[in-house]
Amino acid sequence: MGKLSAAVVSIARPANEHYYVANRTSTPLEVRVSNASGGSRDWFTLLPGQSDFWRRGAHCWEVVVARDPRRRDHHLGCYLQSGSTLVIDAVHEHGFLPPPELAVIEGGATVVPDSLDTTSSMPPLPIETVNASAEPVHVRVSRLNRVRSPSSSTWNSDDEEEEHNDSSSDDDSDSDREGESGSGGGKWILLEPLARHAWTRRDHEMVMVKRSDGRRLGAYVSAGSRVTFRG
Repeated sequence: MGKLSAAVVSIARPANEHYYVANRTSTPLEVRVSNASGGSRDWFTLLPGQSDFWRRGAHCWEVVVARDPRRRDHHLGCYLQSGSTLVIDAVHEHGFLPPPELAVIEGGATVVPDSLDTTSSMPPLPIETVNASAEPVHVRVSRLNRVRSPSSSTWNSDDEEEEHNDSSSDDDSDSDREGESGSGGGKWILLEPLARHAWTRRDHEMVMVKRSDGRRLGAYVSAGSRVTFRG
């Protein structure tokens, strides 16, 4: 499966309220930024050589996604703080790899939802996270692919979500103003060492990890994947 390649060239401006994205490829790209801190999460087209910015809240973290509209399997996702600049420079098979602390196995989820919505073209599948480290971490999974109501222009929450967990608890504290409305994962889940948790999702989503020292990691994965935090 081909993917896009990108480089984050600046994450040193956390007081800045913008996300900057530049298309350095030879093909038009569609880009979206989650809206946990406000704004639109619709897709916007960047032509070759074009760049643009998305205004979000200062000190916030959002999910930035880009895709080739001609090949929907050519895509990438990044979990970035406001003030970041993302330069997309090539289309090839390796894509934007997750950080070394996170191991991703596509199709490796071991938890099966109790029921599947067979009326959807993309039935829900679990995205499973495992904490294989000795460090407790907080984890959440985006909900970027919620469905729009046929009779409304507003976005609905995916009420079919089922959560399956082992030795985990909710943590409602987050000073970075991330909420259910945008990046869509709800509360952070505390994963103790050797614990696991699964979220039911459709399509690709961002697995977000917050370490005890405040550092953040993200892996953009397909539904059905297992993500292991190795520390």
